[in-house]
Amino acid sequence: MEKIPSHIICLLLSSLKGQLNNADQKQLQNWLEAHPEHHKEIKQLENTLQKVIQVAHFKQIQPEKAWKNIDTHTSKRPGWKKKPILTRYSIAAGLLIPLLIGGILLSRLLPKEKNTPALSLVTKPEPVKPGSTKAVLELSSGEKIVLEESANQKIRNTKGEIIGVNTTNTIAFNSSANSCKITEKPNHIYVPIGGEYNVILSDGTQIWVNSDSRLSFPDHFYGAERVVELSGEAYFQVKHDGKPFIVKTKHSAIRVLGTAFNVCCYKDEASEQITLVKGAVKVKVGKKNYPLRPGEQLRSNPDSNTVEIRKVNTELYTSWKDNLFRFQDMPIEDIALKLKRWYDVNFIFQNEESKKYRFTGAVEKNTSLNELLRLIESTSTNIKFEIKEKEITVTKKQGVR
Repeated sequence: MEKIPSHIICLLLSSLKGQLNNADQKQLQNWLEAHPEHHKEIKQLENTLQKVIQVAHFKQIQPEKAWKNIDTHTSKRPGWKKKPILTRYSIAAGLLIPLLIGGILLSRLLPKEKNTPALSLVTKPEPVKPGSTKAVLELSSGEKIVLEESANQKIRNTKGEIIGVNTTNTIAFNSSANSCKITEKPNHIYVPIGGEYNVILSDGTQIWVNSDSRLSFPDHFYGAERVVELSGEAYFQVKHDGKPFIVKTKHSAIRVLGTAFNVCCYKDEASEQITLVKGAVKVKVGKKNYPLRPGEQLRSNPDSNTVEIRKVNTELYTSWKDNLFRFQDMPIEDIALKLKRWYDVNFIFQNEESKKYRFTGAVEKNTSLNELLRLIESTSTNIKFEIKEKEITVTKKQGVR
């Protein structure tokens, strides 16, 4: 069965916010009508996404301002000031009933334990903001250049030649072949925690580099192979030019001609994951080669010396490049690793059991961490988050065994 594309989820979220134009609304409706087999899953996603919107809306309520507005409107009624105080409050209560009902319903989504001041509506904490577009480029000469969003930077080599241009969140290296080979040393682009960046290599290959990742590559590719090295996570859309394209990680090498795939090889994760979207690749682990077909994922664990190939929904592993978090029955411990890199926070688990709770949902990456954690709490009867600046403590809710 066809999987739900990330762009359909984005359209669904925009629709719930009332932000779709007629053309997008028609596109969404046509897709829904053409895929009735997804109606149940779409309904679950609607419920999840609606909770995100409800949380954001409820957090904007200002009680003092609301009472002032009520007093302003009711004071204009004849005899309002003359009525006994109990009568006046009964009228105000009548106006507040819809708000109170909404608050009671939403309170089931927003736990109010006394030990969670950072998530309390009363304390109004500063939201933990999501990451942004940022990176540092280290040239083969050793020079370091800070890459900034919407900058228009010309990148030059030691001879003063322009080898690339940084603009609109992407750094693109020149494809001209008239540059002579200067050095064997590669360039490095480092994307820090809380960042992401796009790179277009000199051969036209496009690479989306995720948070806390490092990519090494030359100004131009010489010889019979195109070789880059990766630590962290990146999505590759390789340009076909007849030469094999090889991505080297600490424990494997991915060999392709022209294809699209995701590589996740963080040092703090137990396994490496290569997820093939289209085309074909061969992954070398140790001395053995493993061919992959579209929709397959290779997962290798160097500690246990095991390799597993399985069919997956590739959207779950590539949606990060499209500004979307997608989680499918994922343990909180694994979710915490992803959120740690994007929001630049630390998670502390009070017990091992809290790590194993699972969550399914889809959230835009520009959502504040506070709202995202509220969403997870609202869909789980077991998990509670306490936010204190950049430290997130994960515990079981009181009364949960």
